[in-house]
Amino acid sequence: MLHFSGTNVSLGTAVGKLFHSSMVTLLACLCYVYGSNTYDGANWSANPLKPAVNMSSENATETTVHKFIEGQFDTFTEASFHTAITDFYPLADYNNISLQGQWMCGTLRYICTTVMTTGAAHNFGFPAYQYRSDNPILGSKHSSELAAFLDDAKKFDPADQALSW
Repeated sequence: MLHFSGTNVSLGTAVGKLFHSSMVTLLACLCYVYGSNTYDGANWSANPLKPAVNMSSENATETTVHKFIEGQFDTFTEASFHTAITDFYPLADYNNISLQGQWMCGTLRYICTTVMTTGAAHNFGFPAYQYRSDNPILGSKHSSELAAFLDDAKKFDPADQALSW
């Protein structure tokens, strides 16, 4: 037993309290930058090997989209899906099951998460910034914006680097 803050505690508790205190101090010094891409869901929704969840397969239906998203979010109900495809992502707006699914997946998994995380960091008093990437050269799929953050001319063509900040 150790004596810590006026009480006797185990070594594990003491280390835990010190770690927590150190992390809070460290986090207070950071600036948070969160971002998303316009088509963040594109790669993920088109690559599953199982046809039942591959929204880009030729036999994909809105049921395929629901199964894919339900696999990502196990509490995603049929009622929520129906509201989504009726009110927010009607198939007529996309003319394509794959695009409909990409938008739903990207919004749920990445774009909304970015908005909520940035807001939470700001509400806790941390400097927090958010960006939305829509890159006409690299495309705007998941992680396409990393060329703007990485300074390695060998990996990207000059047109990519011209978009860097």
